[in-house]
Amino acid sequence: MDLDLTEEQQLLARSARGFLAREWSTEVARRIESEPSGSSTALWKRVCEFGWPAIAFPEAEGGSGGGVADLVVVAEELGRAAASSPLPVSCALGALPIHLAGPGVARDTFLPGLVSGAQVGTLARIESDGRSLWPASSAPPSRTGWTVNTAKMLVPFFASSDVLLLTARLDGPGKALLALEVGRPGITARRLEVVGGDPLFRVDLADTSVSAADVVADGDAADRIVERASRTHAVL
Repeated sequence: MDLDLTEEQQLLARSARGFLAREWSTEVARRIESEPSGSSTALWKRVCEFGWPAIAFPEAEGGSGGGVADLVVVAEELGRAAASSPLPVSCALGALPIHLAGPGVARDTFLPGLVSGAQVGTLARIESDGRSLWPASSAPPSRTGWTVNTAKMLVPFFASSDVLLLTARLDGPGKALLALEVGRPGITARRLEVVGGDPLFRVDLADTSVSAADVVADGDAADRIVERASRTHAVL
């Protein structure tokens, strides 16, 4: 396997390194890390101007037609600069699961904004026990769908996000990956105190109503998508 960077990837790396050296100094990185959200809206806009959120997605979805390897090049430079940016999270845990699920309401509603960077996404997958990725009990049915009550731990960049993907268990479908706007009634969060790394949050859903339109994938497909997204994020 040839892991050498292509000429285009080398140019991408130099461009990213130059930008980060100019605008993401150690002092800036420390200041952003101390912000309640753990990120900077102004610097995220600059990241979007470079088109980085679109790198790994097809042109048909508004992307640049590259791949994860191209995004890895940028992620490496973000790491070099200790830059607290939601880019890897939004791409791997927000846009990628919706892309992998294929046509559907979530793809039409959220994917364009996530790929362009107009929206930021994250994934709430770790249960309050710190280990499980899926709730033990199913959300009960309601008049319009289901009522979800759950708590998720270690959710990265929630305060910067517009779209929340959530691993749930629904009465009937079973395992289900949901895509919700973060302002959905019943969703609250608080930042956790951790040492270094991305800003992490506890996210609680209390009597939050969801419908079939919120389901990105269910059953084995939901399992596979969450696993692939998690592995991609781990690489980044």
